[in-house]
Amino acid sequence: MPEPDPYPLAEERRLFYVALTRARRQVRICTLADAPSRFLIELARTGAVEIEAEEGVLSPCPKCGCGTMKRYDGQYGPFEACSTHPRCDFKRNISVESSRAGAPSNRVRIARPMSVGDYCPTCGDGSMVVRSGGAYQPFLACSGYPSCKTTAALDGGTEGGATRRQTLPG
Repeated sequence: MPEPDPYPLAEERRLFYVALTRARRQVRICTLADAPSRFLIELARTGAVEIEAEEGVLSPCPKCGCGTMKRYDGQYGPFEACSTHPRCDFKRNISVESSRAGAPSNRVRIARPMSVGDYCPTCGDGSMVVRSGGAYQPFLACSGYPSCKTTAALDGGTEGGATRRQTLPG
């Protein structure tokens, strides 16, 4: 008898892919938006399929890749967060104009502090570099700017716009 595969849910994964490859014309898979199939997320992350919700297209979480981005209305306006919260803390604000249009903003604010050199969890290509915020504290931003507008607080610091820098009399 062959050895079992080392990854979790190996048999379920194998049956899932057999079903997908045996379809003649198209495959429609129904899943819950709050708890989508991990196999569907894997296919969407690789670009093999597009997950389409009743309200529009769902996008995989750029940080963990396991969940999907879910829209919420918070006290500071609309935002998207990963559906696997609290395991994944990724969230991003949605601007008022784009929330009316139904498209997410391309500006992403990482909730947890990051360090210089960390990979960018949004685009995956850039790394986090220090940027000066003028009169504000330094913050981290993706080296892929302007195509990626991800920002984060420095470890032990505050992201630009949150606290004014104190100037000592000299």
